[in-house]
Amino acid sequence: MQILDLIKKSIDLGVDAINVSREKVEKLIDELVERGEIPAEEKPQAVKEVWQKVQQQEKEMVTKIRDEFKNAIQEIGLATKEDMKELDKHLAGLSNNLPKEENDKNKASAE
Repeated sequence: MQILDLIKKSIDLGVDAINVSREKVEKLIDELVERGEIPAEEKPQAVKEVWQKVQQQEKEMVTKIRDEFKNAIQEIGLATKEDMKELDKHLAGLSNNLPKEENDKNKASAE
């Protein structure tokens, strides 16, 4: 249950970070301009800087979520795509080592 909770928290954090739109950033900067905390002529630069920071944090969050999923998958022992590819290669090698008659039977039963 602990892994599932961690995954849910990661997703919730990611969704919150992604929900910050450029419009929200502009509204925030507008409020700061109205309160006199930022000069009006600095608004475009402030929006640009904050938006870049939001995008950077979004990328970091996606990376963290991806890493958490990978860790959770490893912890519970699920096979990855790489594991399956390796298994396919191994099985192909084994079937190539079988006598031709058995190999033909195995191919026919797989179809």
